Parts: sequence; structure tokens; C-alpha cells
Amino acid sequence: VAMAVMAATRHRRIGAPVLPLFRYDPDAGLTPEDCFDLEGNPDLEQEWPVYTLSYMDGHRQRSMELPMTFADFAATENRFRKHFRVAPPDTWNDNMLPIAEFLRLDCEQREGRFPFVWSVDRQGQLLRLLVAKPIVQSCEDRLHFWTMLRAIARAGEAKPDSGAVEARIRQEVAQRIASNIMKLAMGSADQDSGILDLSEKIGFTDASDPSEQNQNGSAEKDGQYKAPWIDTPRCTSCDECIKINPKIFVYNAQKKATIRDSQAGPYQDLVKAAERCTAQVIHPGLPKDRQEKGIDKWIARGEKHN
Repeated sequence: VAMAVMAATRHRRIGAPVLPLFRYDPDAGLTPEDCFDLEGNPDLEQEWPVYTLSYMDGHRQRSMELPMTFADFAATENRFRKHFRVAPPDTWNDNMLPIAEFLRLDCEQREGRFPFVWSVDRQGQLLRLLVAKPIVQSCEDRLHFWTMLRAIARAGEAKPDSGAVEARIRQEVAQRIASNIMKLAMGSADQDSGILDLSEKIGFTDASDPSEQNQNGSAEKDGQYKAPWIDTPRCTSCDECIKINPKIFVYNAQKKATIRDSQAGPYQDLVKAAERCTAQVIHPGLPKDRQEKGIDKWIARGEKHN
């Protein structure tokens, strides 16, 4: 008999992995991934689900998409109030990091950094709530549990369609043979090549091909340089990108962020700016210099913002 864990109504309000929903049906198969089912959780491929926070910017209402971590949930519960402290705007600095970004750092990198969650006051103005260590640990526990559940259920793992791959190979071989036959008929084929010269590798142009996915994770990661860009009209002038690197980012006459020189700093500055941008309008692209320290990690972090 399938067993549902967690109340569905509670889960819909919060989402995985804060309160994940999973089912275990021992009759579904012989392996754990056959028996476990994570259906019903939003964003199975994401670390955290996303929610929209609305706030006032002067007299205009704005919104931003944010990860719903356990800390974001706890900030709405009175029982956890003692674990949060409001940081006045004049104390905001670059050492404060959104909790989701803070959780990606190792112990050494966390030194001198302060995790926070976004919130709003009664007037709808943005607040930064500093997060105490017990809540950070609770976030880590839930994230690890969610990672374990996904690993057991093999959620988000692409299963290659062997039939489609075989059909594509057959089609390419047939096209190559037909092309060589036409060359022979017209007297333009190389004598040394022959009709069945298939020494060239049959290429896979579909990114879903498993052999392509196994090379460093994704096709885009191995791609060429992609210039960063900003959806400038949607900029909210939050100053986050300017604080990170004022040589890369500048404001135009309307105080909307633009990119002055994308090479005026490391690629990680582009990614950090994209992560901290309250309007989510910065797209870091792909770097020219792949020798930068930890570049694969930064490319992976920037991928969701492109």
C-alpha cells in the first residue's frame, strides 16, 4: 500500500524540500527508485522551490522571484522569531548573503558572511532578516534530506530514448549513403572513399543524446563565449550589481543598470550579480577565460540565469 508522507495541504503552501512529499509503494518494483515517487513536489530539479515576493519601491509595487528555503518559511512563524534579527538598511553590506547562496559556501568561505532572507514590513518596504545558526542548520538538514530523496527516486534524471537514438543514426547513415550514390552517379565521388565511406563520426546534434550529456554535464557548459547582458528596462536600481563590481556595471541616465565592460572583473562577479539582482534581469552568459579558478562551479551557478 502506498504511503504518503506529509499533509498535502501543508505541502502545497510551502513546497519541497522544506516539507517534501514522497510515496513508497513496495509493490511498484524491485529497486528503491521504482518504489519511491516524488510526484506532487514542485521543481524536482531545483534545490528549492521559487515564490514571488511583492514589495514597494517608493510608490511603485515590484516583485522578485526568490527560493523558498526553510529559513523563508520559518521567518513567517512566530515560534521561530527569536532566530531572526532585522538589519537596518544603513547596515546592509556585501558580507550579507541570501541564505540560498550562503548554503552553497563551504565553512571557510562562510567566515565573515551573514545569511539573510528577504521580507517586507507593514508598509511593504524590503527588509533583510539576519538568520541565526540553528535555522541555517535546519536549512542544511532539509536540503540534505531532499537531495537524498531525489537520489533514491532518481528524480530529474533523463532517461535516453534508445529507439529515438537508433532511428536518428539510421537516418544519418541512409542520408550519407544516398549522398555518396548521387556523387558516384554524377562522377564527383572520390575514388578512394567508396559508397560506404562512413569513417566520419555520425554526429549527434540533439542535446538529449546521452554521450553529449556525459561530457562535463551539459552542452552549454562546453560551448563558446556568450556575452553577458542585462534586461535594462526592468532594472529596479537595487545597487547590488554596482556594489559587486562598479567597473563591470554602471547606471545609465535613467539609473538603470548596464554593462560597461564585461571583462573588467572575474566571471564570478557576473554570476554573483545575477544571483543577487532583486529583479533577476542580469544574464551572465559564458566566460571567455575558462582558466579562471573554480570556473566550472561558476558556470553551473550561472546557467539558470542565462
